[in-house]
Amino acid sequence: KDDYIMIPDYQRGFAWDEEFITLLDDIKNYKLNIAKKNKQYYLSMITINECHDDDVKRDEKLSGKNLFYIVDGQQRITSLIIIIVTMIRMIEKEDKNFYKLDEYRDMLKLNGNKYSFSYSNLREDDSKDFFVEYVYKNNKSVLAKDKYSNYIKKACDELQSRLNKLDIKEIEENLIDIVENFVFTVYYIEGDKFDVRISFETMNNRGKQLSNLEKLKNRLLYLTQYITDDNDSMELRDNINKYWAVIYDNLSNGDKLLSDDDLLRAHYFIYFKVDKETSNKYFSDLMNDMFSYDYNGEFMKLNEEGKYKYLDKYLDDLKTYSKYFKLVSFCDSSDLNISDNE
Repeated sequence: KDDYIMIPDYQRGFAWDEEFITLLDDIKNYKLNIAKKNKQYYLSMITINECHDDDVKRDEKLSGKNLFYIVDGQQRITSLIIIIVTMIRMIEKEDKNFYKLDEYRDMLKLNGNKYSFSYSNLREDDSKDFFVEYVYKNNKSVLAKDKYSNYIKKACDELQSRLNKLDIKEIEENLIDIVENFVFTVYYIEGDKFDVRISFETMNNRGKQLSNLEKLKNRLLYLTQYITDDNDSMELRDNINKYWAVIYDNLSNGDKLLSDDDLLRAHYFIYFKVDKETSNKYFSDLMNDMFSYDYNGEFMKLNEEGKYKYLDKYLDDLKTYSKYFKLVSFCDSSDLNISDNE
């Protein structure tokens, strides 16, 4: 009852599309073939890191509780939460006497204001609040403002379409199967000296690959540890989260989404004033030179003040550029307001 699982700020939001449909097909296949044999279904592994920092717990409004951050496997966990909560909400309407209903609601703490699974309060992206409204509170009038929220909405809508074809008893049976017979291997990262952001970066050779923009965000968050002034380091970290929320908002216009890699590549040419013939290696240059943690990289050669200014200037410029990128891409329908000076 005191355990809480959160998606940390260095993680991207929900990004499963076809993968979510595959999971739904797996659940259907389990019901048709495996459940009859009274067997469990293995869903790969997840990696979590327990937070022991009282200040962080306070910021997450979880003082005195057990807080775990998901390092790897959040797409699967998020997908299952979407499925489980949606089924519970349907059962609440159709069969309030379902004998597992209270148990499953308590498991996810659906009757309170702090759910067992949620996004970190340190995140600034729209999907944090959208998930609460659209999934937990079943508020279908809320608008999806970024690409991650659009993925959540698409997954929920696909799921609802499938569940509408089942009677309530079938939904209850499926819910029991998912909660009690779908299993993970769980790895715990121990020790406060272990930097989970590096672990996160090295783990993403499985599942749906991160985009270059998502990988860059994690790298920039990692580099903030080299700013020894705690206030400056935290300010940069906060700005990264805030600016990425703005950037992803500018990469969407309703249900139309722009490529974040296209944005990053275009900004790279302009900001660093490089030849477009290097387009095939732009991201390698960003990660291995401009924002490398190798001591021969551009960033590590700078002094303390220089490191701060280097990151701060780049972040502000990328955020600003994303606004013009949206305007040019959606010139007929963009809701951006551009001043005369701009």
